[in-house]
Amino acid sequence: MKLKIPLISSVIKYFRIYRRYTGSKILFLISITLLSSFTEGIGIALFLPVLSTTGITAGGTDNVSVFFTNFFQFFGIVPTLQVICLLILIIFTLKGVLHFGGEAYKGYLTSLITHDIRKNIVQGCAGMSYRYYLNSNTGFLSNLVTLESSRAVASFMRFCNVLIRLLTIAVFLCFSFWVSWQFTILTIIFGGVVLYLLRFFTTITKKYSLQTSREYATLHSMLVQSIHAFKYLKATHTFNTIQQKLYKTIHNLSRLQFKTQIAGGALGALTEPLVIFFIVGILLYQTNIAGGSLAPVILSIMFIYRITQNIMNLQREYQTFSSYIGGIETINTAFPEIEANREKFGPTPFRQFNNAISFNNVSFAFAEKKVLKNITFTIQKNTTVAFVGESGAGKTTLVDIMTGILLPHQGTIAIDDTPMHTINHHDWRARIGYVIQDPILFNDTVAHNISLWGYAAGPEQSQEKIFQAAHQAHCDHFIQELPEKYQTIIGDRGVKLSGGQRQRLAIARELFKGPELLILDEATSALDTESEQAIQQSILELKGKITVILIAHRLSTIRNADYIYVLRSGELVEQGTFEGLLKTEGAEFRRMCELQNLLPK
Repeated sequence: MKLKIPLISSVIKYFRIYRRYTGSKILFLISITLLSSFTEGIGIALFLPVLSTTGITAGGTDNVSVFFTNFFQFFGIVPTLQVICLLILIIFTLKGVLHFGGEAYKGYLTSLITHDIRKNIVQGCAGMSYRYYLNSNTGFLSNLVTLESSRAVASFMRFCNVLIRLLTIAVFLCFSFWVSWQFTILTIIFGGVVLYLLRFFTTITKKYSLQTSREYATLHSMLVQSIHAFKYLKATHTFNTIQQKLYKTIHNLSRLQFKTQIAGGALGALTEPLVIFFIVGILLYQTNIAGGSLAPVILSIMFIYRITQNIMNLQREYQTFSSYIGGIETINTAFPEIEANREKFGPTPFRQFNNAISFNNVSFAFAEKKVLKNITFTIQKNTTVAFVGESGAGKTTLVDIMTGILLPHQGTIAIDDTPMHTINHHDWRARIGYVIQDPILFNDTVAHNISLWGYAAGPEQSQEKIFQAAHQAHCDHFIQELPEKYQTIIGDRGVKLSGGQRQRLAIARELFKGPELLILDEATSALDTESEQAIQQSILELKGKITVILIAHRLSTIRNADYIYVLRSGELVEQGTFEGLLKTEGAEFRRMCELQNLLPK
């Protein structure tokens, strides 16, 4: 049966975790700390010859006195008070330099771990599968990047302090054994008892830290959802319900912060009295009971004070470390899960879309619900194809499979006769433009929203390309009317623009990309007539130049499609041209056109 000391086992556990980010660099910090502590120990030990030269003691036969006597004789040094004081100054100056070097290097490691943790989170989120994202809490993911990464970094800083305290205690214990093994054993017993008695504070602090992580994740989730739904909540005066949930979470966080502070305050209040009590007890015992020489006693007390002080500081640092431990625990738990759900795709590079996209008996389901059932069709390059059907028919899921962000449960998809699962999805998606009903826009300039900050061809060439994309999307005229034209900040999600303007700007961004496949998912839904006509004109001008896929409820917008597929409850029920399907008596498409008053008079 292995004996486990909670503090030591915890330090070993987190040392292994942090070493994943720092590598062997953390060993260099340990080396600096050991050298700094050793230098300080030698400096303190030199006070024994000082005491001897000042007449407090005439010298001694203890280990330290013998060592320094031999040291001075070997180097031919006359141990005057001035010489010894100069040596002490030199040694403590060196100790100060080493201490500064250690702190600077700790800062370097902190910046390194800050960069790596956040970079890994961003890479993990970017690489995770879409299906995993659908089942994830966006507030939790946002919380990982912002708060929990900061707490993880703070925990590393505190861990370094804990490690430094432990190493310093170990070095000073060696020096203390050198001076007096009896005092050292008493100090070890005292330190063990103190750490055992005060472990309660560390346990509850760690508990509060993990609870704080959970509450912050809840707060972030609610805030993200509230901000996204701000317009609705404001317009319907329903923010109060969300407010109450936010208030409850904020109250819980405040309560946890207060409890953590109380635990830290209690520990701080106990520290100094315990140290002084122990030192005074040792001093009284040595002078009044044991009757030993005063100089070794004073030197022992100096070491004992530094050891007990470091023990108390160790407990305080460890408690503070425990208050941040929830951050690294949360990230350490989340990383493997995100990594396990990393998107997988084939190794074959995809260089150009040449012929067709083919679906062969494709089926897909979410849990037990079948969304697509045995879908088979082929889309030729540079054709304009529309998918129509009622809400929930499976149109968007079909497009998600076409982009590769969802994989079919049955059947195969091929791009130019190459199975989708064998190609590099990044290469394929780089050739896709995608516009959804609620366009994705950023709180930045019009130009940056069109280019997505992409100036690979150089600023001047990109600027010309931005103008060209805006012209193709029929949005140049309204951009010219904006206060700063292409440099106008459009607000969060383009809130300063109308719905039609946002949609056209989103199309301009996809055209800037120069796609080989353009997907428009309800791109004209709920738009005014002018905006719809502008978008329709943009689609018409692209006909025959690139492959266009339209998903639409408003059937008037797909009149110019080369081919139409009709979906119902996940099945492909009809296909053909607009006019051909319209003329088919009893057809689903004809019924839909009838409901929208599109039948010829």
